[in-house]
Amino acid sequence: MHYRKDLRIFVRECRSLARAGYQVHYVVADGQGDELLEGIHIHDVGLRRPLPWRFIETHAAIKAKAVELAADLYHFHDPELMRMGLQLKGNGAKVIADVHEDVPKEMLGNTKKSWPRRQLSAFAVDRLEQFILPKLDAVITPTPILEARLASASRRIQTIGCFPDLEGEFPAQPILDTQAADKPYDLVYIGSIGPLRGLIENVQALAGTSWTYALLGDFQGGVAQQLFELPAWKTNVSYLGFTQERTKVLEVLGKARIGMATLLPHPNYATAYCLKVFEYMAMGLAVITSDFPFWQALIDECQCGLTVDSTDVKAIQSAVDYLLTHPAEAQQMGRNGRRAIEQKYNWATQEQLLLNLYYQLLGPP
Repeated sequence: MHYRKDLRIFVRECRSLARAGYQVHYVVADGQGDELLEGIHIHDVGLRRPLPWRFIETHAAIKAKAVELAADLYHFHDPELMRMGLQLKGNGAKVIADVHEDVPKEMLGNTKKSWPRRQLSAFAVDRLEQFILPKLDAVITPTPILEARLASASRRIQTIGCFPDLEGEFPAQPILDTQAADKPYDLVYIGSIGPLRGLIENVQALAGTSWTYALLGDFQGGVAQQLFELPAWKTNVSYLGFTQERTKVLEVLGKARIGMATLLPHPNYATAYCLKVFEYMAMGLAVITSDFPFWQALIDECQCGLTVDSTDVKAIQSAVDYLLTHPAEAQQMGRNGRRAIEQKYNWATQEQLLLNLYYQLLGPP
């Protein structure tokens, strides 16, 4: 159950499929009601219930709506809906599982549970994937690494990255001058603000500086109070709230010099694309990311920023200081990142993969 305007589901996939001529219905559970948005039929089954009732009431409502729609193809995005996908497949429909992340790795990194419980949970989900996914018509993954792990579990598997859409969403000529007067923020972070996102270390790195930091996202996991208690939160940080409106996100990015993505070590993060990094690159920002090998390879390939040990506050501070005191180099990194998006990491390349998959399963719209 994702946000109504989820970047991967609504902004990228649903809009592309609707533009191609497919009739698209998107089932959500946010309590905001039904609507027709950009040619996409949005069906709201009511605000999702907290656990454990979500597995009973919300899932039942989603299944009832799915059956009512009698679709030719169901494309689900939540691992907890895998069994429902199998049931819909049994009713004669085509079914695609869009596996956004490596869930077993996510469970292994859940420090709220004991290690034996984490191992058991990860094993159970892995077995469930291996049992259900081969019975579905296709599996979509966001990275080649996840595709490789699930390759034996699907007859038809396709990596489709959630890269920036340069055709209408991002400006054709982003402001690449990192010293532009209308850029009030030295640093920017967009996305979830949770315990493992490295924001505490980021704000600690602001201590004793005049750097300005814009945060745009939703607080999760009780991290808000920890951030509020840091001295630099009051003096250096502009918290701009949470929004699903893409124009607001791009407006904020256009006012910043450096994009931050120093997530803390976690089994799932280490082998997953960080989507905000690609958005920073599309806007011509130099980036600072965690030094996970998978991310390091991207930064080395694109020459678009610096990597740091995300647990080391002094390393973060040094990287920021370097880019702010070497503006010409930071600008070149921004140009390099934008070029990489234009040439390789853009939605147009991925959209065609999505449409090809739908054509194979359904034929033309």
